[in-house]
Amino acid sequence: MENPGQARKVGLFVVVALVLLAMLILNFSKGASLWTPTVHFTVESQNVGGLKPGAHVLMSGVPVGLVESIDLGADGRKVLILCRIEKRFGIHRDAHWEIEQSGFLGDQYVSVVPTLNEGPYLEDGANVRAQAPFNMQEAARSAVGLMQRLDSTAGKIDTAVARVDRMLLSEATLSDLTNSIASLRKLSDKADMALSDVRQLVRSNSPAIAGTLSNLTEFSRHLTTVATNLNSVIDANKGSLQASLANLQTVASDAKGLVSDLQAGRGVAGRLLKDETLQLQAGDMMSNLVVLSSNLSRHGILWKPRTLGPLTNSTRYSGRTPFR
Repeated sequence: MENPGQARKVGLFVVVALVLLAMLILNFSKGASLWTPTVHFTVESQNVGGLKPGAHVLMSGVPVGLVESIDLGADGRKVLILCRIEKRFGIHRDAHWEIEQSGFLGDQYVSVVPTLNEGPYLEDGANVRAQAPFNMQEAARSAVGLMQRLDSTAGKIDTAVARVDRMLLSEATLSDLTNSIASLRKLSDKADMALSDVRQLVRSNSPAIAGTLSNLTEFSRHLTTVATNLNSVIDANKGSLQASLANLQTVASDAKGLVSDLQAGRGVAGRLLKDETLQLQAGDMMSNLVVLSSNLSRHGILWKPRTLGPLTNSTRYSGRTPFR
């Protein structure tokens, strides 16, 4: 028969051991205890990568909760991550949620990045969106595509270099380039000689150049004086100039009116320009005046045309006829 006292001791020892084991598990997992108040948030993401239930939720690197479960959304295009956060860590609504990884090959966790902390605190049961984690396989595929494009670009560069070497760096091109450099050297030598000649010319004619510059300076001074006098004359005769300009404007207006009358056919001159009959009569009159002036210059003012007799004589011939 078993001893009841011994059984109670064994049972009490087992209970104490289980409690200590639970406390150790909670301590090593760095999770919240059973008496710590918590809130639950649902984090939506396009992909969770290698995130697993029990992963940590870190805010600015400090553990604030755990991932309880990971489920697929109803539409199958997003993942719902249920996180349990200690209530004492208030998280503002404008915080950024991301799925990150510890190191290069470490475990993944949910990261909360505070921003301006301007929004209200998230309440229990709130939904937030998280940025998808970095996908190494997708990055590797992108790197492979990039390497292929780089390989193609390198091939094009090699082709271009070979073409340049064949076309621009040929023997004929290099010979022409050498000749061009020699010609440029000769041209630079001639330019140096021309510059030396110019310097010598300036040095030998420096007195004449100085005199010319002095004359130009004096001429500019005289121009300044002339301009001053001209301004004085204009100021003194401003009234006369304004009157002359007004008269010119009046004359221009009258001339404009006269031209308008001529174009409209008003007046003698206008009718002469528009009426063809008057133009013909004026032409005849000018012809008659030309004839009159010619006659006056040849015969004088009292000249009269001579009267011509008939071609046959009306008097009878009194001489002897050959028929008698």
